[in-house]
Amino acid sequence: NDGYLPECAFGSLDDVSAELTSMITQPDIFLHDCSPQTSLQWDTNKLYGRINEMERLFDAMAAAQRDTRNDPNSFQQNHLVLVSGLSGSGKSSLISSAVPSLKEFGWIFLEAKFDNRSARQPLSVIMNAFEEYFAAIFADETSIRYRQHVGRSLQALIPFTEVPFLEKVVPSIAQFFSSICPKVAMKNCAEPSSLVEDDDRSGSPHSNLSLSSSEHQMNRLCCLFQLIIHAMNSGGRPLLLFFDDLQFADKSAIELIESFMCNSQEFAGDIENLQFNKPVFVGTYREDEVDDTNNLQSFLTSMKESSHLIRLTDIHL
Repeated sequence: NDGYLPECAFGSLDDVSAELTSMITQPDIFLHDCSPQTSLQWDTNKLYGRINEMERLFDAMAAAQRDTRNDPNSFQQNHLVLVSGLSGSGKSSLISSAVPSLKEFGWIFLEAKFDNRSARQPLSVIMNAFEEYFAAIFADETSIRYRQHVGRSLQALIPFTEVPFLEKVVPSIAQFFSSICPKVAMKNCAEPSSLVEDDDRSGSPHSNLSLSSSEHQMNRLCCLFQLIIHAMNSGGRPLLLFFDDLQFADKSAIELIESFMCNSQEFAGDIENLQFNKPVFVGTYREDEVDDTNNLQSFLTSMKESSHLIRLTDIHL
């Protein structure tokens, strides 16, 4: 390079020798341990070189909480964080690295991860995520108070006639209604037509959710899950919903997620003495796998054009 040496380059073999000697005599200043093998000491659970991106992520969380504290009963924008990049750029790791700190501050974390098989069972990824969430808070003895608040909100917001349907797609949610709508009564409730087909061979209660049903049925499902998310935010703890690898999401899943984003309904006035937080939605996707034929493209466009409803934080890795 015409005699040009970068500032960090070695100028001679003596410099190289001195550096190698330091690696042996002063191992603590390098990324290796003091064992005879001198293996690299690399923390696989630590995120390197993403300080700015992590700060922007936490800023979005803080903004959502400020909105709640300033006026919890007024309309506020939903908060959405989109993280894009190539495969392997650390999108999922960025969010995962933030989770321990968020949980220390009381955040509830719900994750739905899509893959290239997700389209075979429409909506199943999202339904599984909600089922795991509800099953977890029933198993966690430290979440009794939060569980009571969520249960109270669900009972106030969800019509009893919808409980049999919700039990099919998110079985654990029925536990919130067992005391006021026993199974015997539930069986006698008018069974609504639903998106759930009876021919379920996989063993999953929601493996055959289908969009062969009418648009009305999909709208009904969207409305119910808007109410569920609102109830999940009634326990005084902030909620983060993480949708990973959105480029694999099927059309129905994108439609359901978009309904979460654009929901402007407020129900806090219907339930006294409960604090309702604003959730934060986070989505990651591979930017090189999204084009005009991908289900995600219209969603991204819609979110960027919905500034009156969505406060968007766009992070590119």
